[in-house]
Amino acid sequence: MESQIDIQNVLDYCKISIQNVLDNAMKVTLKDIARESGYSITTVSHALSGYGDVNEKTRQHIIAIAERLGYQPNLAARHL
Repeated sequence: MESQIDIQNVLDYCKISIQNVLDNAMKVTLKDIARESGYSITTVSHALSGYGDVNEKTRQHIIAIAERLGYQPNLAARHL
């Protein structure tokens, strides 16, 4: 019975580790959106943050790309 518990713990750990790798490998960054949109990282950041210095048409274009790529803001980075 004890060896089954150990094996299950190892399997659980591996499953969590693989999921963490997949989650981190698939995160869309501002740089990805900038590359796709043709705008700078600063413009992309300002557009997604709602700054008033970005043209509305540009903002909508960037938002559409962010949504298509599945961008999720990094909340920890926002609080730096």
